[in-house]
Amino acid sequence: MSKSSTSGDQDKIDFSKLLTENKSERSKRKMSFFGDIDTDEVSGTELVTGTYLFTLTDINDYTKEQPNGEKKSWLIFTWAVTDDDSDQFGEEMKRWFTIYPNLTNEEFSSLTGAEKLQVKKHITYLKNQLKDIGIDPDRLQDFDTDMLKEKAVGTEAYIDIIVTPQENRDQPFIKTKKFVLKNSVDTVTNGTSDIDF
Repeated sequence: MSKSSTSGDQDKIDFSKLLTENKSERSKRKMSFFGDIDTDEVSGTELVTGTYLFTLTDINDYTKEQPNGEKKSWLIFTWAVTDDDSDQFGEEMKRWFTIYPNLTNEEFSSLTGAEKLQVKKHITYLKNQLKDIGIDPDRLQDFDTDMLKEKAVGTEAYIDIIVTPQENRDQPFIKTKKFVLKNSVDTVTNGTSDIDF
C-alpha cells in the first residue's frame, strides 16, 4: 500500500518548476500573439468614408414578424471590399431594400396616401439598385431572389460611401453617394477610379 503511494509521488510533476522554465523560454524567444507585427500600429478595419472597389457577394430575402403581428420583408444585397491593396479588404456593406412579396392590387388600393407613397419609394430604391448593377429596372417583376442572385452576384463596382456612426447601435449608417460599375472604368489607381466622385 505504502509502496504504491511512494510510486505515485515519484510520478508527480513539479508544475511550478515547469511553469518557471516555460516562462524563461518564452522570455528568450520574446514570443507574441502576432509575431513581429507591431499591434499598436494596426488600426481597425471598419469601413470609413471613401471610395472602394466592391463585389456583390450575396443577395438574400429576409422576413421578420413585427410587434404588431405584421410581417416585414427585405431584399439584402451584401457587398464586400475586394481591392487587395485596401486596408478595408474583406469588409462588408449590406444594403436593405424593403419589399412587399404578398401585396395585392386590392390591398395597395386600400392603403392611405402616405402608405402608398412609402411603397412607391421602396420600389424606386430597388429599381435604382438594379439599374446600378446593370439590370433593366423595368424587368423587376420578372425576377425572384434566386434569379436575381444568379444574374447579379459577382458584379464589381466602385462605390463612394459616407459612413456615419449611429447612437446606441453597433453598426454605422452607410450611405452610397455614387456608384460606377467596374467594367465601365478604364483607368484604376490605388483602388479608386479616375471618375470624379
